[in-house]
Amino acid sequence: MAQAGTESQSTVDSGQIADIVVTAQRREENVQKSSLSIEVLSKEDLAKSGVTSARDLGQLVPGLSVAQGGSYAQTFIRGVGDATTNDFSSSGVVYSENGVVINRNIALSPNFYDLERIEVLKGPQGTLYGRNSTGGAINLITRRPGYETGGYVTVEAGNYNSLKVNGALNVPVSDIFMLRGAFQIAKHDGYLSDGRNDQDQRAGRLTAMLEPSSDFSLLVVADVQHEGGKGPGGALLPLPAGASAWTGPSDTLSTSRLPSIAILPNANTAFINGNYASVSAEANLNVGFAKATLVAGHRYVDQHSSTAQPGFTTNYAGKSKQDSVEFRLSNQSNVLRWVAGLYYFHENIDSVLNPTISNVIPFLNASFDIPSLPTTSLGAFADATFSVSSSFRLLGGIRYTHDKKSILGMLNDFSIAHLPSVAISGSANYSRVTWKAGAEFDVGPQNMLYATVSTGYKAGGFSAVAPPNNQFRPESLTSYVFGSKNRFLGNRLQINAEAFYWKYNDYQTSVLQPQPNGIVSQPIINAGSAKIYGLDLDVTAKITKLDTIRFVGEYLHTQFGEFSYVRSATGLVPGVTTGCTFSGPAFTQFGNQVQTLDCSGFPLQRSPKFSGTVSYDHVFPLANGGDVDFRAFTTFAGSRWLGGEYVGAELARPFATVDVDLTYTSPDNGFTLSAYGRNVGNKPVYSNATIQPLSGGSALFTAINAPATYGVRASIKF
Repeated sequence: MAQAGTESQSTVDSGQIADIVVTAQRREENVQKSSLSIEVLSKEDLAKSGVTSARDLGQLVPGLSVAQGGSYAQTFIRGVGDATTNDFSSSGVVYSENGVVINRNIALSPNFYDLERIEVLKGPQGTLYGRNSTGGAINLITRRPGYETGGYVTVEAGNYNSLKVNGALNVPVSDIFMLRGAFQIAKHDGYLSDGRNDQDQRAGRLTAMLEPSSDFSLLVVADVQHEGGKGPGGALLPLPAGASAWTGPSDTLSTSRLPSIAILPNANTAFINGNYASVSAEANLNVGFAKATLVAGHRYVDQHSSTAQPGFTTNYAGKSKQDSVEFRLSNQSNVLRWVAGLYYFHENIDSVLNPTISNVIPFLNASFDIPSLPTTSLGAFADATFSVSSSFRLLGGIRYTHDKKSILGMLNDFSIAHLPSVAISGSANYSRVTWKAGAEFDVGPQNMLYATVSTGYKAGGFSAVAPPNNQFRPESLTSYVFGSKNRFLGNRLQINAEAFYWKYNDYQTSVLQPQPNGIVSQPIINAGSAKIYGLDLDVTAKITKLDTIRFVGEYLHTQFGEFSYVRSATGLVPGVTTGCTFSGPAFTQFGNQVQTLDCSGFPLQRSPKFSGTVSYDHVFPLANGGDVDFRAFTTFAGSRWLGGEYVGAELARPFATVDVDLTYTSPDNGFTLSAYGRNVGNKPVYSNATIQPLSGGSALFTAINAPATYGVRASIKF
């Protein structure tokens, strides 16, 4: 399923839909000729939609949900992802930049500038992407140096004192060596009443390309980034009397909803101070029988932050160093296209996490001091497409992954009880084979049917609780897909449809549970299995040379076949509610009265039954040779559960938002001037929810998207 990017002028003149070329399968290919389940956002799409962070993507791609849980980007595709907000779990949707994994998603946001495109792959990508891609993969492709001197500068200003300046300069130093420098400064005041959900980012990137011959090339990319401000926040649900949807967590209207035991001093001291750096290299060499490719990368993350829900602050200080290397061989002919390779990944995290809910209850004012949280992953893979005939192709791939994870640290109690510290330790190895198989059949020159089966794997690991109760197993997903991609009416009508069925096993989630020594903690556990099925439909129509209509929609059904876990018989404190049922009598665990909580039958969180986008573009030609482009873009989604307690307030209402953009382009394409409005109806859109434990279940902390924003944007090319 491909979401077409903005057409080039030649395509507009011809009245045809543009082809989209991607590299998601480690080779260039036309999306319409591939069985990939993929959405593609071009650089024009990203600019017009104002994308400056990962959470903006959730408004553009049906089936994708991105919420900010503290500093962490919680990413879900079709209900599969990760809702935890700490270093101990892994995302179910893997992000990468130029083929290098971004494993710490706290460092995602400053990467969204000077991009060629973003590729969103839906479904398990276990063959080529390996671990932690059960839900899918999101690829950020930066713009490469070219052979012409030139660049651009774009300035954007709007309400909430929004200011965004970005640009790039391309310099061909010689016939074989090129440089490209790019930068972005992005700022705006907080969308919440206490100043949170602001933005203060600065980033720079230098890219060098050496291409002495058609047989060899070397691309080197270096990034530096800074993220500041108050950082992400959220709102309280149900809304306090007299409060707007964007009432901040430290606003007195929010804190007045909580009992005095949950009120913390200095609640409005939130901040984020992140410094990130990365360097990557991609070398390609023609070795005769194949192309040899080496992709190596190093990423460094250093972040200090303090975030707060109403009555729930979290201080974090962490550093991580990540190294990865992928070597692969590939070749293609009219009969066979193949790629095979080896993969190495290592990361170590050194962090201190200090969540504080109450100074009275033991370990609800605590620190997780984890100086050693290493992960090492090794992989070997192969993927091939074999043409049985000119119209029928067979697909296959396999990957072996071996992961080693360990943890070493201490859990310290800072409540008035000052209970003894608890040692945290563990080490484990996980191995898994993932695979895919399928077939593609060209019914006609522009019509294709396809069917695929693929598997994905998300690594196990350790929670920050005392052994032996601190280990969780890997989760896995098997996907069955049948689809069709079609062009009609001389490339003026595109209709792509895809049906899918997923089997989801050993679902990982984070829940409040009693632990030894009177501790209440939030370990990651394997809670059960689920089934997911649905239909994607993508229709693009060039109704005239100047008018384009697009509809991209998804029907999604998700249901837990089994979802149960042990929880305190009375919750964290008496009165905490849940929509699930307690199964069986209470029993004693670690000296606490507990029961099994059964949530089987509920949908997966963040999986609306219906979601989609509708857009309309019209180009007004001008007498001077320039044009004015009008674009209206609507995003909609049905009701969906935002959290895993399944209480009424966690069920978000349906929404529909509207964005508009009006852009003048000069005759030589050297200057553009735009006016825009986003979420012009000022609709509150909620993206996650967590029960405030000491509220007795009466209050939820929830992430909320941006209110109505508007502004102007000017860009000059030179």
